[in-house]
This record gives sequence, C-alpha cells and structure tokens, in this order.
Amino acid sequence: MTAVVHLPDAQRGYYRSNRFDWSGSIACATLNGHTFWGQWFSHYDPLGNDAITGPAEEFRSPDGAEPGYNEAAPGGLFVKLGVGVLRRLDEKPYSFGGKYPIVDTGVWKTTSNRNSVTSTQVVHSTIGFDYRYTKTVEIDKKSNIVRLRHTLTNLGKRPIDSALYNHVFLQLDGKGPGPGTSVTLGFAPTVETPFPESVSVEDRTIRFLGPPPNGRAIGSYLTGYTPETPNTSEISDTSTGLRVRQKTDSPIVRFFFWGHSRATCPEAYIAIHVAPGKTQRWTTEFALEAPAAISPAPR
Repeated sequence: MTAVVHLPDAQRGYYRSNRFDWSGSIACATLNGHTFWGQWFSHYDPLGNDAITGPAEEFRSPDGAEPGYNEAAPGGLFVKLGVGVLRRLDEKPYSFGGKYPIVDTGVWKTTSNRNSVTSTQVVHSTIGFDYRYTKTVEIDKKSNIVRLRHTLTNLGKRPIDSALYNHVFLQLDGKGPGPGTSVTLGFAPTVETPFPESVSVEDRTIRFLGPPPNGRAIGSYLTGYTPETPNTSEISDTSTGLRVRQKTDSPIVRFFFWGHSRATCPEAYIAIHVAPGKTQRWTTEFALEAPAAISPAPR
C-alpha cells in the first residue's frame, strides 16, 4: 500500500482555502493496483472552497458559527480550526461555503518518514482563541489501514467548542457511487430528505441502484444513532471488489450522507470541546480492501 499526502503550505499547498483543515488530505492511495481517493472535482483552484481531495476534515461549530464569529462586527476576526484566523465580511450568518479572507494561517510544521506524515499548526489570535493542532497520517501496511491521529490543545483563555466531520470524498478506482455501490452504517438510518429512486435504504445499508441523477449530488441528514452507536461505515463496490471500512473512536453527534457522481461521503460528526489548558485526542481509521492483482499466465 502506498499513499501521497498533500502538505499544508500557505504559498504552495494543494488546498489554500478557508473551509477545510489544511492537513491530512490524500492525493491518492493504492493497494494491489487499485486506487482510493483522488481528484473528484472537474476544475482545480487551490483557493476554491472545496477543491480538496479526501479524506477532508472540517471543523464546524454546532451553532453554525465559528469561534468568535457571532460576536465579531463586519471586519472583525474569528477562528477556523485547521485554517487559522479569518475576517468576517458582513452581517450575514456564517456560511461554510463563504469566502472569508485568511488573516493569519499560524505556523505549520511538518515531519515525515516512510510510513507517516505529521503536521502541526500553532495559532495565536487577538480574541482569546489560541490552539495547537496536530494530525498524523499513518500508513499501517500490515493491516492496510490509513490512520488519522488528531491532537487539539487549547492554548488560549476561552473554551473551544466545535464539531468535526470527515468529508470522505472517496473514489474507488476513480469512480463515484453507482450500481453495485453500498454504504453500511453502524445504525439503521432515518432519512430526513428523501433520496431519489436510484438510492434505496434497507436496514443499515444505503444502496445505489444507479448513479446520482443528472450527474449531480444527493444528500440528507440521517438520524437513528445513539451515543452508544458504533461510529463506523463500510463502503463497497461489487464491480471492483473494493471495500473501505471506516471507524472513529468518538461518538456520533450528527450525521450527513452525501453522494456525488464522483465521490461517496458518509459524514459522521464528533463533538469537540477543549477547555483552556486542556487537550482532546481522537483517531479515525480507513481499512482498505482490494483483490490481489492477477499475474499473467505463463506462456
């Protein structure tokens, strides 16, 4: 198994916009000649809101705002974890799709070896929100696991309350969901926004009978989980034999499912609460499965 990891860099980084955590996105992973993740969008712009490959993570506060946003006047400052210090533009509520100027990206440092890449960001603001955030992308070749280890330490005077989800943006051999794609969760979901007829829900499994209609995306919040529900999902494709088992060691607090013509994304949110001087840690794993390559028959 091999993987290519994008590094956070304010001048040369693959992703330099204001929505997603800059660290830990994977350009591509390969196993037995098959590929996982990749560029799922058609137009690339490093400053584009969602021009990032998976597994892309975003910190998004439960109240729809970011630390300091609601109290900031237009022109004032707020913090986006994993990005840095941003500037509020107007009186409108915070929008995850909005373009907010990045005032300070903090200090990023990255170290790597043959099996892992560790990126650390230290941010100091003038509004009481200071933090140190470390993410390690680790390749466990014995188990074919991509592991994301996180540590968030509050260096400021104010508590950090947020949530984090993984916008998986998973491609299997360069494909999004279609006939043969299924997503099995740790709970039997109730769908808030009905899916089209090409997507069925049976017990714990979301099954694609066809691609998302008209080449567009489908999406809905899901309910049915409890604090004890395993934070797991399994994405499989019968046409290729590929499978990805995802798990996180923190409870689900919100769940959104998004299926694009070129990416499959079960998005489980976890709670982030770090008091001043305290640290929160969590880990997400992606276990990759692919059939062994078939050698050509000898002549």
